[in-house]
Amino acid sequence: MSIPVLFDANIWYSRTLTDWCFLLFLGSDKDVEPPFFPVWTEDIIAEAQYHLRRNNPHAPEGAISKRSKRIRGALAEWEISGFVVGNYGYADIHDHHVLSAAVAGNVQYVVTSDRGLVDYVDSQQFLFDVLTPDDFFCHIFEAFPGLCKRVAQENEAYWEKVKGVKAADRSTTVVMLERSGCPNFATVIDSVLR
Repeated sequence: MSIPVLFDANIWYSRTLTDWCFLLFLGSDKDVEPPFFPVWTEDIIAEAQYHLRRNNPHAPEGAISKRSKRIRGALAEWEISGFVVGNYGYADIHDHHVLSAAVAGNVQYVVTSDRGLVDYVDSQQFLFDVLTPDDFFCHIFEAFPGLCKRVAQENEAYWEKVKGVKAADRSTTVVMLERSGCPNFATVIDSVLR
């Protein structure tokens, strides 16, 4: 049974992490349920888009908006909306909307690169866990190693054939995962690509 997972804006901000979310979600065999389904909120996507624009002020409008439109389009049926944003006592009030969405969406996991949020939820009694992307992808690998291996091979083939990129001593997929803050998952993927 697929589990609902809420990905924070810092995941959607990263092209590599966004790609892996979709590749693992959509990469399942047609007759097998995906390991998870990504739920989202308009606020989370808007936050990712805001930071993409802020950090790339001269990028064409389409380059920034295309990713957000694709996420909204591909995941339209899993939007969490209409919830009240509560006060959870977490110091970063700008993440209260994430906690509120997780509660409203009855998610099993929130995935974020924000270590403060991970540590805060660990110290509280929520009905969901908060994981870093590295921990989340390693968790998915443990449960679905074949899927992860196939996705890694397809991703590496993409880099080599479509983008014309071939790393001399290490796979591009592994390097991109490391750069995206997933060193443990990169090590696992490196072992399956050898």
